[in-house]
Amino acid sequence: MKAIAVCSNRSGTSLESIDIGMPTPGRFQALVQVKATALNRTDLRRRQQHFSDSGVRHIPGLELAGRVTSLGSAATELKIGDAVMAMAPSAYAEFALVDARTAIRVPEGVDWPEAASIP
Repeated sequence: MKAIAVCSNRSGTSLESIDIGMPTPGRFQALVQVKATALNRTDLRRRQQHFSDSGVRHIPGLELAGRVTSLGSAATELKIGDAVMAMAPSAYAEFALVDARTAIRVPEGVDWPEAASIP
């Protein structure tokens, strides 16, 4: 799957599209196909950081909205196909893991970008 990563090199950092493996939900997690994500100050600060080690990658993003595609064995709060918004590390990707216990169903009439800005 594709993700946007902050990649470091000797001259600073850049945002790059990279291929990474598909995450697998843990016991209380949901795998969400990301439809929208938000940009916040934390993401901007991480982009500005200059890592000391060459080649360090970080996938930014803390909020997302999207559809649940699979669930961990104890993730009973959601079902596959639910539209959710949630806090999630590494949300700048095609799919991201979220804690199913804290994900919120997207209310009727709220679009993806608006939902991603709520968490």
